Amino acid sequence: MSARVTVSTQAIASPPPGVVVDSGQAFIVGQTQRGPAHVPTRIFGLADFRAVFGERSGGTDLYDVVASAFKEGLGSAYILRAVGPSPVNATIGLDSAKIVVTAKEPGAFANGWTAAYTSASKTITLVKGDTTVTYTGTTAAELQAAAAVDPDVDVTVTSLPASNVSATALASGTDDYSNVVIATSLAYLDADLGDGAVVWPGKVSSATAAALQSHCEDTNRLGILSVASGTSQANAIAAAAAVTDGANLVLAWPHVTVSTNSGDLTIEPTGVALGARASAHAAEGPQASPIRDIYGKAQWVTGVEEDTTAAEWTSLNNAAVSVIRTSNGNLRLYGWKTLDAPDGVTNLQGAQFRDVINRVAVGCQQIADSFVGRTIDSKGQALGEFRGQLVGFLSGMKAAFYEGGDDPGYVVDVGSGVNSTASLAAGDVAAAVGVRLAPTAEFVTIEITATDAAGAI
Repeated sequence: MSARVTVSTQAIASPPPGVVVDSGQAFIVGQTQRGPAHVPTRIFGLADFRAVFGERSGGTDLYDVVASAFKEGLGSAYILRAVGPSPVNATIGLDSAKIVVTAKEPGAFANGWTAAYTSASKTITLVKGDTTVTYTGTTAAELQAAAAVDPDVDVTVTSLPASNVSATALASGTDDYSNVVIATSLAYLDADLGDGAVVWPGKVSSATAAALQSHCEDTNRLGILSVASGTSQANAIAAAAAVTDGANLVLAWPHVTVSTNSGDLTIEPTGVALGARASAHAAEGPQASPIRDIYGKAQWVTGVEEDTTAAEWTSLNNAAVSVIRTSNGNLRLYGWKTLDAPDGVTNLQGAQFRDVINRVAVGCQQIADSFVGRTIDSKGQALGEFRGQLVGFLSGMKAAFYEGGDDPGYVVDVGSGVNSTASLAAGDVAAAVGVRLAPTAEFVTIEITATDAAGAI
């Protein structure tokens, strides 16, 4: 090992990984200590998170949700570090900027790191927290090339200082998080990443709910909201009622507590919901409700800010507040409703129905994407293959649907009413997919289109 690199190690306790299924994944957005800004990064546990995004001190809300979600059964998550419109990378110039050292990522985490120069050995010394590294070169170009391997900072050397430069701190780094634009950040989680559940720890405003609903509609996802710590039952009900469009949204309440070496810690409940949801999807599929005892029972969380009686739970549940409470001696997720009925079907308000709709939409669209560039023949063979693949996918999800009469609980139409001669000639191939999610419900219809297919008819 090079003598100029000091390495410190730390053991990071991680729970056994949950089972990874695409529909059960999470998208967690918010403030972190460090990491790439607005770049969705997939992780499979808290150790992965810390390696990329740093310590709890840089964003407690998001860190605590990530930790609790994985400990409660989450298998994988995309983390999006949100920053404001004017983030700044910490930097310092030595000897009239002959040597400039700049953190590769924005944020305050690098403020206080130091850079120094020793003229006799032509060496730059960087101290980054507990890590010290040195880079040496006989010329400015060689010194810059030597420092180019540093994973944390960019170093430019225009000329070598004539004398020593004492250790000087990098400064001015900021993530500008107080000015973050919610919709702007969410847009980086594009639909190609698939379905799943989205949370933004620490964001509890009505503006957050509106932006999250719009994002989840566009990407076929479920959004899980929270309210501020200490919010009463009455105010939780009022918060749920204030969301005017919530067909893709769940509101979890109250905050939960976990035991640490420093005492009890109060954290958002969204991590518990993410873990229970992921466990249900891994075991049974998106149609499984995470409130079932085998999924919703807390494994790491030890308590709640406010427990509820059966009567209080009924009032909260009727108001579409998804409650975490003690039942039969077990702390568990005990509600799983969207704030509005999915697609306006009033007898479908379990959030698992939204998850099923999302999985159908995403899975069918992936099949449609495979037909981009295909020639659509005059005999309808390509359309028949398109329908066959959709039926095959839906038959694999038959446990999520309810049979009605002669139908298996789903229907696929690629006929002339959906694919006109003109639309096929334009290169668009479409399917109308209907699924029945409850015995008394009508079909929920999802339109699927593949554009840019060749239109030779």
